[in-house]
Amino acid sequence: MFKRLAIFSALLTTLAFSVPPAAALAPAPLEVRATRQYGIGIDRTFEFDVANTSNRDLFARGRVVLLNVYDASMPVTIPVPDVRIPAGGVATIGVRWQNAPLAGQIRALLVLNDGQDPSLIQPFVFWVFPIEQAALFVGIAAAAIALALGVLRLPKYLKARVPPGMLSYVVEEDDTVVTLSTRYDVTWQDIVRANRLKPPYALKIGRRILIPKHGLRRPEAKY
Repeated sequence: MFKRLAIFSALLTTLAFSVPPAAALAPAPLEVRATRQYGIGIDRTFEFDVANTSNRDLFARGRVVLLNVYDASMPVTIPVPDVRIPAGGVATIGVRWQNAPLAGQIRALLVLNDGQDPSLIQPFVFWVFPIEQAALFVGIAAAAIALALGVLRLPKYLKARVPPGMLSYVVEEDDTVVTLSTRYDVTWQDIVRANRLKPPYALKIGRRILIPKHGLRRPEAKY
């Protein structure tokens, strides 16, 4: 990484000294008013709004050198096509980097009219962060968590759901299937079947059980 930064710095120094002395002493007619970058994934566009402060139309051509600070690759040079900048006006210069990093720091060097008058050599720093991808990842993760919580709660929900024709009851002290059958006017066998109880049909205090509602057909008494 330090080697690539040294190359980038050396390039910047070389370009700075390539400007003719007369142009270096005179006020620069070209200046960058704004920068921006956008794109999806590794396909990104970098734009520079270049202003012409002179009283005559100017034409500019050059290149943009891009360096990914957190990558092992060397600087990438993308040419800038000829652009006309009207007197006192602003023109947008954009370059497209189709193999940009998904995230990290990008150092850019805008070079216009290298060694000519007027010229512009200016470095910039861009931070790349995949907002769209991050939002999509967060949305998918949130949906997966919600689904997992729903699956975990499903057995509890089904257990708490009272089927039609049943009453929900929490077992208290001294409750038995016989006492409950008498209280709710059902047979103790109905309570056993509704809750799939095993012999000796003991009820645990605090347990939730189902009791059939009134009106269920009782077994006919045998005489």
